Order: sequence, then C-alpha cells, then structure tokens
Amino acid sequence: MALGVMSAVGTLGAAAGGIIGGFAIKQFGWPIIYWISGTLSVIGLFLVLWTVPETPRRERKPFDYFGSALLFSAVGTLLSVTTLIANLGFLSPYTLLTLLIGIILSMIFWQVEKRSPHPFIELSLFKNRRFILPLILSFFLTLCYQGVLYSNAFFVSSKPGGGPELAGMLTMYVYVAGAISGLIGGKLVDMIKMKHVILASIGCFFVGAFVYSTFHENTPFWYIAMTVIILVMGITAMAPACMKMALAVVPEEKLSMGSGTYTMIRDLGSPAGQTTGLAVFGTLSASSLVTALTQQAKESGVSEAFIPALVEAAKSSGSVIDPKLSEQFAKLGLHFSDIYQAAQNKGMIIALNSMSYIVIGVTILIFIVAFWLPNIPVRSSLIERNSSTE
Repeated sequence: MALGVMSAVGTLGAAAGGIIGGFAIKQFGWPIIYWISGTLSVIGLFLVLWTVPETPRRERKPFDYFGSALLFSAVGTLLSVTTLIANLGFLSPYTLLTLLIGIILSMIFWQVEKRSPHPFIELSLFKNRRFILPLILSFFLTLCYQGVLYSNAFFVSSKPGGGPELAGMLTMYVYVAGAISGLIGGKLVDMIKMKHVILASIGCFFVGAFVYSTFHENTPFWYIAMTVIILVMGITAMAPACMKMALAVVPEEKLSMGSGTYTMIRDLGSPAGQTTGLAVFGTLSASSLVTALTQQAKESGVSEAFIPALVEAAKSSGSVIDPKLSEQFAKLGLHFSDIYQAAQNKGMIIALNSMSYIVIGVTILIFIVAFWLPNIPVRSSLIERNSSTE
C-alpha cells in the first residue's frame, strides 16, 4: 500500500503538470514549459534540503563515477537510434554507427561492472527470477504505454478541433486515473497473490490496447481519453506488485542498490517508449501519407495524372507546387492545404491503428511471460529477504 501511495503522489504531480503545461503553451508558447519546470526544480531542491531527513548509513562506499558515465553514455546513445531511424533510415551510416557505439558502450559497461568492487548496478540480482521477470514486465509495458500516450497526445494536438490544451487535459485525466489505480493496486497486493494482480493488470492493459485499435478520424476526445485511462490503470495497478515481488528478494544490505537498479531500468521504459513510439508513429504516418493523399485527391476530383506532382508538393508541405497542379486546383476550387490536412489526418489514423497492433502483440507476449512468475503467498512481507538465488 505504501508503494501505491508513493506512486499515486508522483502521478498526481504529473497530472497537474499536464493540464498546466497545456494551457500555458496555448497562452505563452512552448518556451514557457522550460521556465516553469526550471523554477519548480529549484523549489523542489530547497524543499528536499529543508524537509527530507537523512537516512542512516552503515558504511560510506565509493561512488562508481566511471560506471555511471558509461551507463549514461550507452543509454543516451541507444535511445537516439530510433529517432535516427525515423529521420535517416536504418541503413544510414549515422544510424548504424550510433547503434554500434551504443552496443560497444553497453558491453564495456557490463564488463566494468562485473569487475568493480562497488558497482553502479548490482548485476547479481539479474540471476534471480523473482527480480528480473517483474522488471522485464514493467519495462516493456511502460515502453508500450509511453508510446501510446505520446502518439495520442500528438494526435489530439494535431487533429481538427484539437490543440495543446486538450493534450494537457488528456495527460491530466490519465495521471489522475493512474494515481487512483496505483492505490487500488497497492491495496490489492496486500489481499491477493501478486501474480494474480499482475496478470489482471496486464489483462486490463490488453483491453485498452484493443480499444485503441478502433480509433478513426472522428473519434471523440472522451473516447481517446477513456482508452488511455484504461491503459494507465493497467500499468499503474501492476506497479506495486512488481516492485514488491522484485525487492522482496534483495538482501537488506543491498536494498538501496537493488531498489535503485529496479527503478532505473523500469523508468528507462518511459524515455525509450517516448522516443521509440514517436519515431514509429512518425515513420508510419509518413508512409501512410502518400496513400491517404492519393485517395483524398481522387475523392476531390484531382486527375490521376497530377498525383505524382501532388506527392512531390507534399514533401515541402505545399511550399513548392507545380504550376500545372496549381491550375488544376484553381479549376476545382481547391487549396493544397485542404487536401494535405485531410490526408495528414487519415495518415495519422492509419499510423495509430498500426501502432495498436504492435502494442497488442507485445502485450500478449508480456502476458505469456507473466505466467512464469512464482506464486508467492499473499502475506509475503517486503522486509522478508531471501538472499539465495533461484
């Protein structure tokens, strides 16, 4: 329950940020969010210094600066690969070189941590099924969820009648629902077997992914919000059970390192999902735009002979248009922006539907993996440590 409360408080903060950010952007533009975030960060720093008590330390151990620098470099490099794929293609030398560097840095980090007397990450924990399986489930479900959330926020902002304030409201609804379901998940994990809570949560997430696959051009905002709320309820209800199961096997003397390792890798699912989700969504939208543009042009009466020129004009978003195509538009009483905007909306829908199928597939795999979780008694205490590996 304590884990659920901790998760809920952070989630409520994210909810407030979403709605405040949406309206602030509409009134003052994008730079305002950095001023707000920077100011709140400074306030938070002083609140921590003034109010948070220090925890007792048995022994001061040296900090692994080299390992942390390697991890930061490896993760940052690998997270940029999906963006490079979306913009330059997978076979681009820049993409391949970045991927290679990221893999090499990861391998060096692994070898350094294995030999370090005070490693940045406790690698021995990964040998324990009760630690690694909940971590894998949390990471990939977070990855899928963040991809869905950010692509839907982009869709809500770009669709006719949308805007950043609606995207902010979507974020607020999602995080409020997440805070409530986090508390529910924390309570359930004290009453029901953790494995059952995790399986039920993944099932809830699957329902949301299925509803997500039904989006169309005229999907109302409430339906989009309901879909993402179902998804976040699944992932946040599962979070306390996964964390309790994982940390219960961490020896007490390694609890700080174990909890840090768990939360770091789990939370990496957020930036990984954001970069991957937006990259996939952008790639799918771009590939779907040509099809949607061709269909929209034919429906508007544009001759098929002008389709190549129309596709070429779309590459510059209409800033460079063939004069003959402009004459065709004039005869039909059309504007390029009308056809292009309609095609963009259709392309986004095709991309969203394609993403939903990917998320459904990954969720099914996650559900199968969850069956390998051990059946732990309901009253298994978090402070009960099991130092043996399974």
